[in-house]
Amino acid sequence: MNLRKRNNNIDFLRGIAALCIVIIHTAFWSGESYLPKWFINLTLFVDVPVFIFISGLTYQYNSSILKSIKGVINIWKKWLIFILLFVVILLITKYQLSFDEIVPWLFFSFKKPTTLPVVPGSIWYIPMYIKVLLISGIIIILNKKYGEDDKSIKNIIMFFMLIFGIAKYQKISMILDELTIFYSIFFMIGYYAINNKIDEKKLTKYLFINILLTIIIMKLYGANISSLQNFKFPPDLPYFFFSMNSILIFWYLKDKLNITENNIINKLGKNALFCYFSQGIGSSIIIMIASKINATATIKFILLLMINLSITLALTLILCVIEKLLKIIVEKRYKYGQENDK
Repeated sequence: MNLRKRNNNIDFLRGIAALCIVIIHTAFWSGESYLPKWFINLTLFVDVPVFIFISGLTYQYNSSILKSIKGVINIWKKWLIFILLFVVILLITKYQLSFDEIVPWLFFSFKKPTTLPVVPGSIWYIPMYIKVLLISGIIIILNKKYGEDDKSIKNIIMFFMLIFGIAKYQKISMILDELTIFYSIFFMIGYYAINNKIDEKKLTKYLFINILLTIIIMKLYGANISSLQNFKFPPDLPYFFFSMNSILIFWYLKDKLNITENNIINKLGKNALFCYFSQGIGSSIIIMIASKINATATIKFILLLMINLSITLALTLILCVIEKLLKIIVEKRYKYGQENDK
């Protein structure tokens, strides 16, 4: 595999994962008034673990701590652009904004709810992702130097699972918290998966085993599809095994698909992080709109979800386009300034 060439399959899968996050937050935040509980929880099938798995896949393309740090800086740059848009929209909604409130936002911290509640409600992902990226990155670099690559990666995954089990009963530290350990498992699985394919036969076998394990674990925990969210925060085994079903499918599809670059899903995948930021605004606004739609609606819940989802997605994409335009303007001004300096 040419590591220098961008993998269109992975961009496509990341775009699908981004769309699924929009579906999840539309269902959970504005959909609770009209969607069945089982359906809301079923949307968790393609969730944050898939995002982290894909990040592990792509770490082969930039596997150095320096590049990881640059990646964190780029995340923060995107976040600053988002905060600018966030503040503007808050002011439009007549939110009483103070400077003291904005400062923690710059560092992914919200002290109180806003009129756009999904943004603070979903930003937990970013600090977790940064810690997973840096900690897993260090482990991967050390493994490249001292380990046996694939065999060692398997052992590291097992080690993370063991530490996660310990962390469930005793807090280890502020760095190795449950979320970081839990999602590091998916990151390392992704890193292992990039050079290891799953064919149809293996996919069928692994899915059968994992579905069986999912049913057994959910029975042992007294869980069902309607209560799955309870095992996401804090993360626990029912959510882990449920998520592994989508991980296996995405693992298979990364090599099975043959995606060309020019399609909207790929473009969304390339800008998935800002899409994640933006869906918080879109999902929040639909809460205000959905109450009016739901009050008069006599249509079935799936159609109603599609209406609300379309609005959420449209708002999310509009914000992504605005971000692109702002970047173009800044880059042109920077280039113009350099030319004038000459």
